[in-house]
Amino acid sequence: MSANPPVCLPVRGFRCPFCGSRRRPYIQESVSSAGWMWLLVTLILTSLFAILTLFFCWPLLIGLPVFLIIGLLGLRSKDEYKVCSDCGIKLG
Repeated sequence: MSANPPVCLPVRGFRCPFCGSRRRPYIQESVSSAGWMWLLVTLILTSLFAILTLFFCWPLLIGLPVFLIIGLLGLRSKDEYKVCSDCGIKLG
């Protein structure tokens, strides 16, 4: 059984530039590029920290999960964009 998309009613003043639809566009979210960069930088720093602590002070490895959690917080940074409900094209 598949989930049906919500019914989109016509919106006054809106028209899709690609298909000409007047139905209300969907609003979708995705992880922003700043969020992906935050994750990448913290993973690199966590890796360097892990390598250094293995050689010099291994008890500090306990702090690695903290760095990983801080890195995952970047994935909560979202960008919203509109999608045409008929043709599925991303709108501005």
